[in-house]
Amino acid sequence: MTHAVQASAEAAFGELTFNQQKAAQAVFRRLTVLSRDRQLARRRLARDNLYDAGERTDIDTVLDMFIAKRLISLNENGVDIAHDALLGAWPRLRGWLDGDVADLVLFSQVADDAAGWAANGHDASFLYRNAQLTAATEGATRWRAASDRFPPLPPTAIEFLDTSKHRHRQRVAASRGVLAVIVVLLVVAGSAAVVLQQRTDALGRQLRANAAMLLTAQVPERNRSDPAMAALMAVAAYRSSPDPAVLTNLSDEYMRYRSTDRLHTADAGQLEDVHVSADGRVVAALGAQGRIALWRLDRQPVVPTYLGQGGLTYSALSPNGALIAGADKAGRIEVWRTDGTSVFRQEAGGPLALFQTGLRFDSAGRRLLAHLDRGGPRVWDIEQRRSVPVPPGLVRQFDQYGNNVWFGPRGESIIVATSGGLTLWHLSMGTPVLVSALEDQDSVWVGGDGLTAIICIDGVHTRWDLDPVRVRGRYPMRGARCVHGLEADPTGSIAITGEDSEVDRDSPGRNYPRTVITLRNLPGGLTSRTVVPTSGTLLKVKRLATLPDGTRMVVAVGAAVAIVDIPAVGFTRLNTAMIDTFSGPTIISGDGTRVVLSAHTGEPWLSFWDIGSDRELARSTDADRLLLGSLSKDRLLLALDAQWEHLVVRQMREASLTVTARLPLPVAPGIKRPTHELSRAFGGLCIDADESTPDMVNVVFGRLITRFDVRSGTQIGEPIRPWHTSQEFDRLARNNGLCAIRPGTDAMAIEVEKQFVETWDLKSGKRLGTLDPTDLGTLADIAFSPDGRLLAVLDTEGMLQIWDMARSTPIAAPQRVSEPGGILRIVAFPEPDRIIVKADTRNIVWDLARRDAIADLDTTAGAEVGKGATGSTLSPDGNTLHIIGDDLISHIPLDPHAWAARLCQVVGRDMTDAERQALPPGSPTGSICPQ
Repeated sequence: MTHAVQASAEAAFGELTFNQQKAAQAVFRRLTVLSRDRQLARRRLARDNLYDAGERTDIDTVLDMFIAKRLISLNENGVDIAHDALLGAWPRLRGWLDGDVADLVLFSQVADDAAGWAANGHDASFLYRNAQLTAATEGATRWRAASDRFPPLPPTAIEFLDTSKHRHRQRVAASRGVLAVIVVLLVVAGSAAVVLQQRTDALGRQLRANAAMLLTAQVPERNRSDPAMAALMAVAAYRSSPDPAVLTNLSDEYMRYRSTDRLHTADAGQLEDVHVSADGRVVAALGAQGRIALWRLDRQPVVPTYLGQGGLTYSALSPNGALIAGADKAGRIEVWRTDGTSVFRQEAGGPLALFQTGLRFDSAGRRLLAHLDRGGPRVWDIEQRRSVPVPPGLVRQFDQYGNNVWFGPRGESIIVATSGGLTLWHLSMGTPVLVSALEDQDSVWVGGDGLTAIICIDGVHTRWDLDPVRVRGRYPMRGARCVHGLEADPTGSIAITGEDSEVDRDSPGRNYPRTVITLRNLPGGLTSRTVVPTSGTLLKVKRLATLPDGTRMVVAVGAAVAIVDIPAVGFTRLNTAMIDTFSGPTIISGDGTRVVLSAHTGEPWLSFWDIGSDRELARSTDADRLLLGSLSKDRLLLALDAQWEHLVVRQMREASLTVTARLPLPVAPGIKRPTHELSRAFGGLCIDADESTPDMVNVVFGRLITRFDVRSGTQIGEPIRPWHTSQEFDRLARNNGLCAIRPGTDAMAIEVEKQFVETWDLKSGKRLGTLDPTDLGTLADIAFSPDGRLLAVLDTEGMLQIWDMARSTPIAAPQRVSEPGGILRIVAFPEPDRIIVKADTRNIVWDLARRDAIADLDTTAGAEVGKGATGSTLSPDGNTLHIIGDDLISHIPLDPHAWAARLCQVVGRDMTDAERQALPPGSPTGSICPQ
């Protein structure tokens, strides 16, 4: 329904004259209000109350047009918008209302500050001054003038502003009256200047914070219409005031564009279709304004040129990038060269089909095919300016079934996808050749040269040669899907086999929609997972081109096109289908360079990958059913064998994972070793090591703490038996297997009974103390700060508390870092004021001092994905987070400066002077992009 409502509204708007379109904007602004929570809502008005928005005749035409489309309702109670869906589905309406968001945020800020002033006994320190007072006063004037758009200010807010203005006038008058006294008091001017400077600095900080808040609030709405400006606004907010909400907004924008090379914006409205030449050098896009934007990516600077005078609803680009075609809804067709020269005009004889196969070029750009809504295909020879006959049988097949259509080899045939199958019709002979049966007409792709086709049935992609017709290869790949609107590169080698879009409106990043695209190299069996931005919750349109060293993907994003280049080395044998088959844990090495995936079900196996190069280094299919424990920096994998008898040490050597040691695991006398899984009566397994001594590991197992040198394959000393009585052991048995070595010491923290943390001296075997986090629930993870002074304790409800180990007391009340539920663990505790927590697929960077998130990094994109988002680790320098997720292995920088620089690089420019002048007070006055 959303797409239908948008299409109907845009069609109605397109039938209006220029003045009527201006009147339509005014009418819809009157019929829409913004609530305090920045949500659009319908508003009912009497018809007479709309006539001051424009000429009466224009208003009547607008109402009649949209009433006929059932988008506006009219009854005895008045006029209002007929569907709530229109508020979110029509990008043009959202664009009209974009400017109201900043005013609404300022409105809310004034109301909240006024309430705080009243609640604190009308304390004068709460009153506005200088630039803040000016901004609020100007805003109040605008709100009164637009009473149809904004509710009246509360009486408290009016009194607050009046009092602020009165005190301001008093200060001005007083300053004039005491001017002579100031000369006498120059002796104390120094101290007064300090105080004044402090207050000025405080005001400046508040003004910058307000600007950052206003810009951040505008970014999600601006993303729908002008994503490039939205990205620059996120950077401007960060440059104004790097508050937690601003940083989270900036990180969300970064995550959206982390795979994008460049974003090119057009002045053509919301882009409805996009095309790219076979070599990736020319991009064309059709906008909602009915114009075609054209970019030559091989020329600098890359600026768009425009074709058509409006009214175009269909477009096409020849595979060689030499010609562009456009058609309006009546079927009037025009063809241009890339320099804008018109070379062909034709009446198709009726409206074209209502989807993105209305126009096609042949491989050389000599012939043009128009797919009529009724009457089948029409073909013209552009060079000879004549019609090419189409077989009558083909026309009947079109009329009966509906279809997708392409040119065949050399433009001498037409290929049709119907419910009856994929058929090739020779234009000269008029005879059909059935290529293959079809399951879904939209699971077919035919190359621009007409020589190759790909058909997907039940997840199996079959690649066809069409001259002559024969199967080139079948590719049954685990986890591959038949994507609606199948796309491939011009060679037919690289196909899109998966699209996972952000669909959960309550999830992080919902205002920054993105899609994770799965690309498969069909002959090579390699995979790439690439993040692309989208203009809504679902990916609209994308095209592929072939580069000398990879693949180019072009995606329509609002009023812009995103250029995403995937190098050939970006394709790997690691894919999400493989990750799904790995039923065991995912372990990332402490230095963030290697990852091991494990399978426990079926035939057990291990796969060892280098994160930096995204290459599989080694694989073992003779593994025991291992429970992974750790991975040292020197390519040593530590695990527990299936019999629970040995700590198994494996080393990556060339292309194998070789067992270098099987260290017997001692257990306390009288303990029966489990044979299958860890029983609750046996106690948790925990393996940990101090980073300063990576060869030495400590294993909590079987009522003992045993130390091993994994390099030499020997046990160090006798095991420590901290627990002796049955009562002590019962407490240990009820745990989640959590432990952590305190850096620089021989102390170890061990979770007991899922609620307490005991610290033990590993040399003496003595208990040093017990921490009782009574404000927390069941413990989920523990971790020390690098200096060992602090211990972070996380519970399963998402509450985090930091303990001072010297005093054995918490340093502050618990902080909620995540919502309850799911799998929670601490990824890293790199600094006293910063911690990274993994909550299912999300990686939350938390500022402990400001008690807020400064980044919420989620590499997944939808409810059906995220199964492989199993591992995260921090690089040794603390600057990069490595994540195993939907786009396979991601390397996310944690420096906000890097996020800002990346967004500026993608947009390819800084803000102009005019754009900066339109920003709210307190915004940067100079360059916003990092130099």
